[in-house]
Amino acid sequence: MLKSKYKCFIIGNRYVCTKDPDLAAVYSMLKSVARYEQINDEFMGQLKRLIDSLEAFASNRKLLAKSLYAETRKTLTLCYDTCMLSEADFDNTCHTLVDILYKLQELEELADKTLPLAYTNLEGYDPNADYRELRIRATHVTRDMSVENTYDVDYYAEIDPFGKKVGKCIKLDCLDGGCVKLVSATEDTVTLQWGEEEFHVDLGSDASTNQYLIDNPRLSSDSLRLTFSYHKVPGYAELWSMIAKLGCDELNGKEEKHILFARKKAILHFIDKIIEHGNTGLYVAKALLTEYNNWGTCKINSLHFFRQQLLEGIERGCLTPDNHFGWEWLEVATKYNDPAYFMEDIELFYEVLDTAACYGVVEAIDIMNSIWEPEQIIEED
Repeated sequence: MLKSKYKCFIIGNRYVCTKDPDLAAVYSMLKSVARYEQINDEFMGQLKRLIDSLEAFASNRKLLAKSLYAETRKTLTLCYDTCMLSEADFDNTCHTLVDILYKLQELEELADKTLPLAYTNLEGYDPNADYRELRIRATHVTRDMSVENTYDVDYYAEIDPFGKKVGKCIKLDCLDGGCVKLVSATEDTVTLQWGEEEFHVDLGSDASTNQYLIDNPRLSSDSLRLTFSYHKVPGYAELWSMIAKLGCDELNGKEEKHILFARKKAILHFIDKIIEHGNTGLYVAKALLTEYNNWGTCKINSLHFFRQQLLEGIERGCLTPDNHFGWEWLEVATKYNDPAYFMEDIELFYEVLDTAACYGVVEAIDIMNSIWEPEQIIEED
């Protein structure tokens, strides 16, 4: 998958996305300015930079002579000149800054007609990429008076099989073992050093230390064992299969709860890792598949968490018109839940869907039709 052409912003209660990097800078500045609740020198400086960014966008897209640009700049300049006069003028400026989003969108439409952008194919998330990762699991067996407990703490480090990070120290908490040194790394094996010991770990396997007593003044006794696992990060198709299989196993009661929980924890880690590698569409999967949900039914238990994660993902591009991963997962969420409750601000959700629908995203059109009657959508537009 290539990088999305779009940058997305939630400004006030509005949603916008743009293909133009110069206009994206304008939106970013506008988002920053819209957060201020009182007038100060920093606000004035940001507003001035916003006007300069708009001029740069207009210059690069040959809009300086257009009346729409002149009108928009005049509005922003008037805000800059008057916002310090009174509290009412400052409030009026804040409202104007949100309302001017419509003008900016019109400017981009005008620019697309007169001087379309040329795109460079920049590599983004590759669903077939081969990433390798080391997991270090610190297992503690503790005793406090007569109560014994066992718990695990996981640490992860991405491994470059060509050895660029060889010699680096993977830092653990001091009670979890301190420092593990990466001695060497190939596609098939890593060699690690912990204290005076060396461990060779083959791809797809693990190796463990002995159990050692450690000095933990908070407990009667505390023993520690480290387990090193070397594995591939699954590609998108493999991850999808892992999620589907876990859902089936949970629905059919094939495994005990603690085993299912461990599998969920591992999958959620892979989701985070793949998001980190550029697949922002998986923010929707992360929002849907919290560890508290039944993955066999995909019912949302924590609506607050879902909304929080979805909003974060939207600003990072999880529902841009060209992010089919995100729309694929939103379709899954819609199949098992009422999409009318996916966002607290239903008008904002409408804008997200309508933006994608304008580019022909079928999933967005279907969701809009399930929430609003088609006639009502026409009236809204």
